[in-house]
Amino acid sequence: MRSPTGGVMARALDAEGRPHGTSEIRDGRIAIGCRAACVCGWQGPLREKTDGDEAADRWGQLPDDVDDALFWQWQEHVRSVALASVGDLAAKAAGIAKRLTAAVLEARLAGSSWSDLGAAASISRQSAHERWSEQDKAPRVAGAGRGRRRSAKS
Repeated sequence: MRSPTGGVMARALDAEGRPHGTSEIRDGRIAIGCRAACVCGWQGPLREKTDGDEAADRWGQLPDDVDDALFWQWQEHVRSVALASVGDLAAKAAGIAKRLTAAVLEARLAGSSWSDLGAAASISRQSAHERWSEQDKAPRVAGAGRGRRRSAKS
């Protein structure tokens, strides 16, 4: 990563190649190579310097093509992490939706009205009815909702 003051951001690695210590600005001319990395621990492939590499300027900054390639590797990593998060959350939401529908049906069997369910779900009576009435085909428990006036619209 380029530094606004010149040089490159560097972090030492331990014997297993894991980051060790804190990041600091170093003269890129003494680096053996470079790689994109993320605070989550992800590291792109090491691009070792070769004799044919473009000479670094006096600050040791990476050539633009190398800097751009590292940025796009990191950007691809961030995109894949974000997509994985969307997939995980979508799976959790689907599971929660199934549990919510089961809870609604249980509440209906116990005599709850669509108004009650709408209020509990922070939606209108009509929205609750539209959302769950197709699944609500089970017969009512005898005496459920006793003492309540039940209309055909409930």
